[in-house]
Amino acid sequence: METTRWDIRLDGRPWEGPEAMARYQLTPEKFEMTEGRLFWTDEQRETLLALLLENVGARRAVQLGNPAIWKQAVAEDFFTLIETRHSVRAYTSQPVEAEKLQRILRAAQIAPTAANRQPFRLVVMETHGREADLRRLYYREWFSQAPLVIGVCAVPAEGWTRRDGKNYADVDATIAMDHLILAATALGLGTCWVAAFDPPVARTLLQLPDGMEPIAFTPLGYPADQPSPKTRKPLSDLVIATCDDDSTR
Repeated sequence: METTRWDIRLDGRPWEGPEAMARYQLTPEKFEMTEGRLFWTDEQRETLLALLLENVGARRAVQLGNPAIWKQAVAEDFFTLIETRHSVRAYTSQPVEAEKLQRILRAAQIAPTAANRQPFRLVVMETHGREADLRRLYYREWFSQAPLVIGVCAVPAEGWTRRDGKNYADVDATIAMDHLILAATALGLGTCWVAAFDPPVARTLLQLPDGMEPIAFTPLGYPADQPSPKTRKPLSDLVIATCDDDSTR
């Protein structure tokens, strides 16, 4: 049967070799491997996609050879991500890899902000040796359990202001934090949005200058708990209909 050659890349690097195949269960019985390259028939394409989704996540694969399948896979992967994110309140002591941390911070960096002002700052703190100070910031023990705590601060002087005087720096900072939290989830790390911190302690602990406002904090580490069922208000309570479409009722 005629085979098709596709070039699969993970994180921008060519994916080659029997070791990679074994890692993601792409066994010779299912697919052909020749000179370090992966081959498969058109009939096997859906099977390959399913294995990629199950084992490595579609977000990490590039060029599956079918743009329609690729776009659908990315969309499904994103919705799975936002459904599986949960507030983690127990962490292991396993360090967060530097590469993962940089990718998470990059996610916050590229978050949308009003007029692209980017009026926020991120503060990354190691928790080891600072547990007592961090408990003053937020009293829960799990807050300093993770190897890192990240804070986001707004800088109103750099933010866009609406015509009625509303400054959007705090909104922009929270969008950046949301990007950060979702990126952490995508990389297998846990977070928990904390707003009930002590602002004066935050200012002292972070040595914040005037004009910089702490908005939120989160631990960052590997989860040691299991997600509990999510409870949310009915969509009909959250959506104000502006047309005759009854799909949100």
